[in-house]
Amino acid sequence: MNLDAYATQSAEVPFPICTPAEDCLMLPMPARLSVDHGSPVARTIGQRRSCRAFDERPLSLPVLSLLLDLCYGTRGLAILPNGNRVLRRPLPSAGALYPLELVVCLTRVEGAPDGVYRYEPLHHRLEPRGPLPPPDELASMLLAQPYVTHANLLVFLVGGLDRTMAKYGMRGYRYLLLEAGHAAQNLCLVATEAGLGTLCIGGFRDTLLNRWLGLDTRHSVALYAVAVGWLPV
Repeated sequence: MNLDAYATQSAEVPFPICTPAEDCLMLPMPARLSVDHGSPVARTIGQRRSCRAFDERPLSLPVLSLLLDLCYGTRGLAILPNGNRVLRRPLPSAGALYPLELVVCLTRVEGAPDGVYRYEPLHHRLEPRGPLPPPDELASMLLAQPYVTHANLLVFLVGGLDRTMAKYGMRGYRYLLLEAGHAAQNLCLVATEAGLGTLCIGGFRDTLLNRWLGLDTRHSVALYAVAVGWLPV
C-alpha cells in the first residue's frame, strides 16, 4: 500500500535547469495565452483543477446525464476493418473492447435517490445497486481522504480483466489502465465545462473497495475513482 507516501506532506519536485542547445527550436506562444484565450477546449483544459473541498449543493439530473454520457456513453455502431461491428464510445479502447464499468455513488442529485448505481451505457440508465456506504467505511476504503465529503458523485471505474486480457494477454492490463485514464479525463473536462470541480483518486484499499463493490477480482477490479461536485463559493 505504501501508506508512508500518503502520510508525507512532501510534494515539491525540483524543476531541472538545462542549458539550451544552440539549435533549440523556440515554439510560438500557445493560443491559450492569447487575448481571446484560445479555443473552448483549450480554455476548459486550462481551467481544470483538482478540487479538495466541494460545496454542499444539489446537482441536476440533466448535468449528471451529460457527465456520464460523455464519460463512457455509446455513439452508435461502427464497422471495423475485419468486419466486426462495435458500439463506438467517446474515447479510445484497445481492440474497441470497452471493458470498463462505471459504479456511481450519488448524493444530492435532483430527481435521483441517494445511493449506489451501475451506469448502463447502452440504454443510458442507472441501475440501483444499494445504499451508500457509511461515511467511516467509505473513508477507510479511500485511505481516510476527507476531500470527497460533499461531492455529488463518486465514480468508480472498474476494469473487466477477461475482455481485454483474453485478447492481449498481460499487456491488456496496461490497456485497461490507459482506458480508465481516458474516461477519467473525459469526466473531468465535461465537469469543468459545467462549472464543477473534480478530484481523481488512485489511492484506495483495493481489497476493501473490491469487496464492497462485489467484484470477483479474478475477473474485474477497481482501477480509478473520480469525485465530482460544486466548487466552493
